[in-house]
Amino acid sequence: MASWQMNAVRISINEDCWLGINGVPAQYAGKNYQQAITDYVNLLHDKNMLAIIDLHWVSVGTTPATKQLAMPDLDHSVDLWKSVATNFKDDSSILFDLYNEPFTTSWDCWRDGSTAASSAPCTDVNFAVAGMQTLVDAVRSTGATNPLLLAGLRWGNDMTGWLDHKPHDPQHNLMAAYHNYNFNQCITSSCWQSQVLPVARRVPLVMTEVGETDCAHSFIDNLMNWADRYNIGYIPWAWNTYGCGYPALLSKMSTGTPSVYGQGVMQHFQALSYAGLKGYGEYAISNRFFGEDSASFKFTAPLKDVTVKIVVRKDVASLQYLNAYTTAGNSRFDITHVDTPTDITYTFALKSGEVLQPLDFYQANQFAALFRTSNETHDATNDTFVLNGTTDTDGQAVVLTGNIVS
Repeated sequence: MASWQMNAVRISINEDCWLGINGVPAQYAGKNYQQAITDYVNLLHDKNMLAIIDLHWVSVGTTPATKQLAMPDLDHSVDLWKSVATNFKDDSSILFDLYNEPFTTSWDCWRDGSTAASSAPCTDVNFAVAGMQTLVDAVRSTGATNPLLLAGLRWGNDMTGWLDHKPHDPQHNLMAAYHNYNFNQCITSSCWQSQVLPVARRVPLVMTEVGETDCAHSFIDNLMNWADRYNIGYIPWAWNTYGCGYPALLSKMSTGTPSVYGQGVMQHFQALSYAGLKGYGEYAISNRFFGEDSASFKFTAPLKDVTVKIVVRKDVASLQYLNAYTTAGNSRFDITHVDTPTDITYTFALKSGEVLQPLDFYQANQFAALFRTSNETHDATNDTFVLNGTTDTDGQAVVLTGNIVS
């Protein structure tokens, strides 16, 4: 994980194991479990990584905690968080993720909980619920001031009621947690703009689970690029070898070898770490005959050996090459294109001896591919961009990829 340049790791815990209840074998329960989690947190800190403690599995009464429930249970979750907070309250490099993925349908239930099964406002939950306000109060009662992450509804993918139902925190240290996979409901940049960004502009927001289940990384590339534009953090799921559908970041655990999906994540993290490299692609139509795909980048380290490619798919018969330019200076690049029956590839290759100096605004390093059609509508969502380069200071290779957003 350190070699991938990760700076935070989310640790999912089991309520029964931490509390030592409901028949968990002694070697995995109570103090033994707590010490194992503490040791792992300390290992992460030794590698300069933050730790996020996530309550993932809960149970009601004497039922073993073997799955996710709609909400935290009033039976044990309050005791869990009081214990966790007491254990870690002196560690300012730990965040508490109060519950993994709520899926009650009521924001009032999310905040306020209930005192009995199927009772208001949690009529769709068949046990007494510990709402987010109750869990915030439980943590703060221990004297812990750690940041608290609160995930939205619909398994963390719905943020529409978060601001209106934000619990009271005497420490004013609440953060929003958001989950996004390629199979969720809110999976487009327009949805992120309308539902996620308004929350991120009011409180710190972290995407505590993101992922892609198709053995590729185009979705996660676009999500990370979008998040980078607004300084939103993200934690890809998950560091294991369980396969594409899980989804798994690794193909081999012992060597940390990435899966195809993990390769995209690793390259993105390394590009951010080595060069502060961020980018995004946009599609613009000047009139009904003319279109432009553009990729824009900013970075904090000088870059050399830069090549930017934009691929425009020929989804309409009349689409043809028109022109190309870059605001980084046409004279500094060899600009070419290759036209095939299926697409046009525009290539911008930085000339030998040239170096792109750091700039902190995207439009200074914009690369544009222009094309025309005969009054036909081009769908740019299948168009792609990629930047390959190396840092001028230490020679680290950087790669950033993404799709064009209409």
